[in-house]
Formats: sequence, structure tokens, C-alpha cells
Amino acid sequence: MKSTLIIVGHPAGVNSTTQQFLYQTSQAYTSADVLILADEISDMTHPIDGDRYRDQLAQYDRLIFQFPMYWYQAPSLLKFWMDEVFQDWQSNPGWAQKMQGKEFGVVITADVAATRFHPGEDVGVTMDQLLSPYQALATYYRMEYLAPFAIHRFSMMDEPTQMRLMLTYACYLSTGKQGSLRVFQQFILEQLAHPTISSLPLDSTQALTFQMWQEDISHQADELEELFTMNGWWY
Repeated sequence: MKSTLIIVGHPAGVNSTTQQFLYQTSQAYTSADVLILADEISDMTHPIDGDRYRDQLAQYDRLIFQFPMYWYQAPSLLKFWMDEVFQDWQSNPGWAQKMQGKEFGVVITADVAATRFHPGEDVGVTMDQLLSPYQALATYYRMEYLAPFAIHRFSMMDEPTQMRLMLTYACYLSTGKQGSLRVFQQFILEQLAHPTISSLPLDSTQALTFQMWQEDISHQADELEELFTMNGWWY
């Protein structure tokens, strides 16, 4: 069973600035596969091979819908694909059972600030409320619904903020979790152990500094793990 499949529902595929950033991150720091619907579907007036996509979805443990928010909903491309794949699942016996137990998440991009998605603000409802149909979809197929990963105003982010986003997004794709220091630390340690990191062209001083920093992070992670064990915490 493969780990993560990202279904990109942006009409421009990964050619938008935000989607290109996310695509490059997924390829550089995770083992996730990417299904770009804009490359698959050129004409929404004709049916697609739903069985092919159903078979593809069944091969993964974690499914991620990724799309920009257009007028508080997904682009029509993703809705068309969902209608073709999910509404005719009876033609593929046993497929619904194969979906049970999978993790299902949503990565959403929006050009407005996160503070506007609250009662009393401009939008008036929360992001969770807008994305509730996807939670209902996960519940129907008995999948585990992950907390949505929302990206607000990417074009306004400075470089340090984009770098943080790169790591937290990669962690979400790899683990299905966000906001957990424990999980994030373990993810970073796994990245640091990657062969491409260990082969960096560092001089002796840089190599020593890097090693000390890596050992410090590892020590902090061990202390945090000990706290979780002592207190019986699970997350």
C-alpha cells in the first residue's frame, strides 16, 4: 500500500505560483504521489474512466484534496471529477470497503486572511464550516477526516514564512498531522537523516555546527517523548 496521493483540483494544474510551490515541496521532501486533474481532464462535457481513478485511490493510505477556494467552494474541475468517481462507485464492487480506514484531508488555498473566516467577520463562517461537505464524504466512506490544512495569502508571505510553510506542509503530507511539536520534531529528524543532507558540502566548522544542532534537536525530541510517556499522552 502506498502512502499519500494528492489530488490537485486547481484548473491551472501546478502552474499557479502557490501550486508550483506545493508541488515542488511534495516532490523534494515527501514520497507523496500527485494526481493533477487539469492534466487528466480537458473536457468536462464527456465522462471519464471512473474505475481507473477508483482503482488508483484504493492503492493509498492517505488521500489529500488540494485546491484553491473559489467563491467559498472547490473549482468545478474537482467537483466534476468527484461526481464521476464517487457517485458511480456501485459499478466497482467492494470499492467502498477499500476506502474504509483511509485518512482523508484537504489542503485549501485562499487569497484572504484567516481572520476573516469567523462569525462576525467578512466571510461570516469558519473554514471548517465551509469544508464540512468533505468531512461528510469522509464519514460516509468511513475514512478518518484530518484537520484541514489552510494556506492564506501565499502571495503576501515573506521567505521565512514560506520556508515554515514548506516544512509544515511536507509534515502534513507525510504524517497527516499539523500543530504537533512532537510529530514535527520527528519529521525534521527524519529529513536530517536523509542521504542528501548527510552529503552536503560542509567544511569542518560547518559540519561540527550542523552535528551539534542535529544532536540538540534529537535530545529535545527525546525529552519530549519522555514527557509524553510519563504523562500517558498520546498525540
